[in-house]
Amino acid sequence: MEETATRDPSPTATNRRAAGGLSRTELGWLVLIAAVGVLLRWSYLHEVTGSPEFRFPTVDALFNDYWARGLASGVWTSPQIEQAYDAPLDIGKHAYFRPPGYPFFLAAIYKVFGPGYLAPRVVHMGLGLVNALLAFLLGRALFGPGTGLVSAALMSVYWILIYFEGQLLEPALLIFLSLASVSNLVMLTRRWTYSRSIAAGVLLGACALVRVNLLLFVPFALGWGWWLTRRASAVRRFGGFAAGLLAGLVIVIAPVTVRNFLVSGDFIPVSSNGGINLYIGNNRHSDGTFVASAPYLHRFVNCFEYPRIVSELEDRLGRTIRYAEVSEFYRNEALAYVVEHPGELLRRVIRKLYLFWGPHEITLNRVVQLDRESSPTLRRLPGDFSMVLALAILGAILVFRTGWRTSPAGRSRSIPPDAAHEGSIAILLFVLASCLSFLPFFVTAVYRAPVIPFLLLFAAHALWRLGRRLRERAFRPVGVGVLAGVVLYVLLRIPLIEYEPEHAKWRFDRGLAHALDRQSANAVTEYRHAIRENPHFPEAHNNLARVLARMGRFEDAIEELSRAVELDPTLPRARFGLANLLERQGRTEEAIHHYREAIRGGPDPMAYCNLGILLLGEGQSEEAADLFEKAIEIDPADIRSMNNLAWLLATSPSGEIRDGARAAELAEAVCEATGHRSARFLDTLAAAYAEAGRFSEAIGIAERALDLTAGDEGDAEAIGARLALYRRGEPYRR
Repeated sequence: MEETATRDPSPTATNRRAAGGLSRTELGWLVLIAAVGVLLRWSYLHEVTGSPEFRFPTVDALFNDYWARGLASGVWTSPQIEQAYDAPLDIGKHAYFRPPGYPFFLAAIYKVFGPGYLAPRVVHMGLGLVNALLAFLLGRALFGPGTGLVSAALMSVYWILIYFEGQLLEPALLIFLSLASVSNLVMLTRRWTYSRSIAAGVLLGACALVRVNLLLFVPFALGWGWWLTRRASAVRRFGGFAAGLLAGLVIVIAPVTVRNFLVSGDFIPVSSNGGINLYIGNNRHSDGTFVASAPYLHRFVNCFEYPRIVSELEDRLGRTIRYAEVSEFYRNEALAYVVEHPGELLRRVIRKLYLFWGPHEITLNRVVQLDRESSPTLRRLPGDFSMVLALAILGAILVFRTGWRTSPAGRSRSIPPDAAHEGSIAILLFVLASCLSFLPFFVTAVYRAPVIPFLLLFAAHALWRLGRRLRERAFRPVGVGVLAGVVLYVLLRIPLIEYEPEHAKWRFDRGLAHALDRQSANAVTEYRHAIRENPHFPEAHNNLARVLARMGRFEDAIEELSRAVELDPTLPRARFGLANLLERQGRTEEAIHHYREAIRGGPDPMAYCNLGILLLGEGQSEEAADLFEKAIEIDPADIRSMNNLAWLLATSPSGEIRDGARAAELAEAVCEATGHRSARFLDTLAAAYAEAGRFSEAIGIAERALDLTAGDEGDAEAIGARLALYRRGEPYRR
C-alpha cells in the first residue's frame, strides 16, 4: 500500500487535540456510537433476564457471587452451595485461592444497589460503554480521531464483549483496567512525570488483583521504558520510571500479600491457585484447555471443590497442610511431568498458541459459541475473532510501514517524538505478555478477552486508513489492502486443530439452571439432551437422577445413578445419592455398599453419618460410633452426627461403648447450637445426663422435651417412658 501517514492530518482536528477538546463532529459520532451500544446491550439484557441462568450463576460466576455476597452482607451461607458441597469454604481463614479484585468489585455493587442480579449486569454494560470511550481516547491519541471513533464503534458492537458484560465474570472490569493502564503508559511518551509512573504501577497492580497472570507485563513495561528513555536520550529518567512503576505495584498488591500472610503464615502475593492451574495445564490428561479430570483432582469442576481436594491431599500426605503447600504440591507435580515429557510440553505449547489465536471460543465457565448461536441479538452481530485478528495484523503493518524517526536529544521531560510507534509497541507488548502468561496453564475465551480491545484498535486503524484511501479514489492500494485482509482471514480460519463446542456441557448447564429454578420438566429435557449428545457423561446422569427423585420417580432415579457410578466409580455425589435412594427404598444391604464406596471416593460427613445409622440398625454399634466420630472430625459443626453419637454413647447396651460424660458434652453442644428448641435433641441430652448419673437434670430436660413434642403422640409416649425411668433413677438402654 502507498499511504504512509499514521495520523489524521486535518488541521481542525489537530488544533482541537492540541487544545485538549473534542470537535462537535467527534461528539456527535460518540453519542451515536453510545446509543447503538446501549440499544444492543438493552436487547441482550432483555433476552437473558428471562432465563434461569440469569438468576442462578454457576461455576466461577457462582463463586464470585458467593464471595461478593459474603463481603457485602457478612453472611457466608448459601442453600444452593450447601446442598451441593459438603466442606465449608472459610474464605476468611485462608490465603485467597483466587484473585480478590473482581469479587470485591461485585461486592461494592451489591452494597450500593442491593442483592439483585440485574445491577451487576447493568454496571458491567455501563463499564463496557466506558471502555469504548477509553478505546476512542487511546486510538485518537495514537492515530487520530478517525481511528478513535472506529475503535469505539467496534468496541460498542463486538458481540463477545457484550456477552461477557452479561456474566458475573471479570472481563468488563479487567478490560477497563487494562485500557487505563496501557493508556497511562502511552501518555508517558508525551510527557514523563513520576506521578504517571506511579499511576501506571497502581493500574497494573489492580489488573493483577483481577488476573494475576498480567504481572508478566511488568518486565515488558520496564523493558519498554528503558528502550523509550534510551531512544529519547533521557536514560536518566528510567530509574524514576522503574521506581514509580514498582512503587505503584507495591501500593496495590502489598495489602493483599500482608492479609494472606496474617491468615496463613505464607508468602502469597495475590492468590494460591497458581500451582493447581499449572497442574491442570500439565498432566497426562491436559489438552491445552481446562480439563477437570486429572490425577489427584477427581474432577475439579469449580472452586467449591477445593476444600475436598485439600482434604484428599491431607489424607494422601497424612498431615494437615496449608493452601501454599497445596499449591506447591501441584506445582511440583506439574514440573515433574514437564521434565519427564519435554516433547509433550512443546506440543502443548504449540496447541495453546493456536487455541489462543485461533478461530474458536474455548469453553471454561460457559460454552460461549453455543450461547451466541442461541441469542437472537448476538448471533446477528457481525465479526469473529479471526476477522478481528486479520484486520489487527493489517493495521499493525500500516502503523509500522512509516519507518523510524530518531528522537532529538534534549533535557526536556517529554519523551515523544513518534508516539504512534512507541505507543503501539507498548500495546503489542501487553498483548504478547497476555498470551505468554497463559501458555504454562490453559487457554479459554474468557482469558483472551482483555487483548480484544487492543486488537480492535489496530483493526480500526486498518479500516479507517482503507476508508480514507477509498474516498480519495486510490483503488489500487485499497484493493491490495482488502485482498491482504481476506487472505489473512482465510488463513486464520484454517482448522489446524480440531475443536468442537461442547454441546453436552451446554445442555447440562441449561439443565442445571432449570433444576435450580425448580423447573423440573425443563431440567429433565435438557439433561436428557446432554446425555444424547454424550452418553458417557456421569454428571448428567447424576443430576438427572436428582431431579427425577424430586419428582418422586425413584426407580428412574436409581437407574440413572447406577449408570453414573458405572461411568465414574469415583463420583462421590452419585454414590451418595444412590445409597440414599436405596436406603429409602428399604434396600439396606445395597445402600451400605454404596455408602462405603462414597466414603472411599471422598471424605463426606453425611455419608459417614448415614452409613453409621444403617450399621447401628444392623447392630454394628462400634463401627457406627467410629463413623460418627469421623464425620465430626471432618465437620465439627455436624450436629446430626454429634447427636447420633451422643445417643449411641448414652443408650448403647454395650458397656464398652457407653460414655455418659462424652455423650453429655456432645448433646450440650448440639442443644446450644440449636437454641434448646428441638425435642429430639433435648431427648438425647436427657439420656446423656441419665447415663452420667445426673438424674435431676435429666428429668428437667426430658420434661422440657415433652413440652416441645407439640402433640406428636409417638414422640410424647417415647419421651414419657424414658422420663419415668429417670424419675426411678434408671438410665435408658436401647
